[in-house]
Amino acid sequence: MRIGVMTESTSNIPGRIFMSYRREDADYPAAWLFAELVSHFSRDQVFKDVDSIDLGDDFVEVITNAVGSCDVLLALIGRRWLTITGQDGRRRLDNPDDFVRLEIEAALTRNVRVIPILVEAAQMPRAGELPASLAKLARRQALELSSNRFTLDTQRLLKTLDRTLAEAQEPGRQETERPGRSQRQVERPAEIDSAPPGVSSAATPRRIASDEAHANFGDVQTTAGEISQDGLLSADDTVVVAARAAWPEYQLLSAYVCQPNRSFRAGLKYFGFYAEGAIQPLIPHIRKHYTAVLFTRGEASARRANGETELASLIEYLLDQDSRTDGEAYDVLLLTSADDPKTVRLEAPIANDTVTESGKPWGWTLSQRYTRFDKLTSGVTRTSQL
Repeated sequence: MRIGVMTESTSNIPGRIFMSYRREDADYPAAWLFAELVSHFSRDQVFKDVDSIDLGDDFVEVITNAVGSCDVLLALIGRRWLTITGQDGRRRLDNPDDFVRLEIEAALTRNVRVIPILVEAAQMPRAGELPASLAKLARRQALELSSNRFTLDTQRLLKTLDRTLAEAQEPGRQETERPGRSQRQVERPAEIDSAPPGVSSAATPRRIASDEAHANFGDVQTTAGEISQDGLLSADDTVVVAARAAWPEYQLLSAYVCQPNRSFRAGLKYFGFYAEGAIQPLIPHIRKHYTAVLFTRGEASARRANGETELASLIEYLLDQDSRTDGEAYDVLLLTSADDPKTVRLEAPIANDTVTESGKPWGWTLSQRYTRFDKLTSGVTRTSQL
């Protein structure tokens, strides 16, 4: 048996999220999404499964109270969610004691906001395919969570959750609210032949597949941590991004370019790249962060005239290489180069050894995660040590 376990609500926890899913149906997506939610909120606010309910407990009552103590339930629905059967051959959803059914029933009954999350190209169930007690689920606006758009889809969800948890603290929360719609954006693949003038290249890839697209959302304002005795920030001061394309591009350009107004925490000092199943060994310092830079020849000329030569050259180069779309806006983070003394070189990449609760390997991040610089540089060799 499995259920998300709740602790007693306290005034310093602003909101709670319950994840409902079947291991056989959505184990990987649930693990990925859990990591992103914990990174954005906190571990105390996100509730996933454990292996058992204590002997003698009324599991219906436990589930009802657990779900009812949350503000949002995320119902992860994969391609087998509707049809998975039990040992008796019956569809699990038709069993009144099925955990997933009980979780969603409890949320619908207690006016907990329910957001269906469609994974692995699953379709939203129709009301007629569901037990009568779950029929309302079919009317809920769903979010598609795709591995090809993971960053964009996750950012869209985080924006909705930010708003929902904030509203949940106000009296008179309305159960009928729905997530807003958001236009999807996809970065074009990058093709790089050689470094622009004045940029030393550690690698010159011919073709780079694009990273996951990034959503256009506002910054998340969080407080940077206290300075510890050794002079390092004691709170997370480093962001690590999924970087299949961005890692070789950084080595070439000493920059990170993404969709405009991407959500980054305040107080960040360092930037890391997760690629090829590991956090790569170069950890550059963030020199400057430009938001919503228009990528046009005219903008490059204006930036150059304003003394922003490096940014102007970057715009011109990426447009020349057809790596970004002319006329689109992007965020640009200028980073220290590979040979800059401020860039920290780890002894080796930090290998990903993270697994799901069922023991299957999964990606450390498909968008971005935060960690501490002192942890990254403490000699760790595996992501599970962070």
